[in-house]
Amino acid sequence: MEDSEGFNPVLDDMTSSMNVDVVVKPDGRLWFFHDRPIEGDVSWIEYDQSDQTMTFVNEAGQIQDLGVRATTIMQPYLLKSEMAYMVFVENGKVKAVNEVVITVK
Repeated sequence: MEDSEGFNPVLDDMTSSMNVDVVVKPDGRLWFFHDRPIEGDVSWIEYDQSDQTMTFVNEAGQIQDLGVRATTIMQPYLLKSEMAYMVFVENGKVKAVNEVVITVK
């Protein structure tokens, strides 16, 4: 849904345009490995524990759902997460790593 100036506040699910792997450790450390650039710089990630979704919010205010739900096994670890690492991997090489705040609602 674009506004009159062509701005789309809600982007397609991330997994519809790229491969994404999620790694979460028992201590809450969290990584998102993706194989295509993400539209805009991610300002923060919201984890909704009620529906187990993760939504990325970029600096322009656009939101993008991950496109897959967190598993029940991941939930207690995600509740401990405060930061996540966005790792862009292209042709098997790490091109960029960004640290992003994650909030839980």
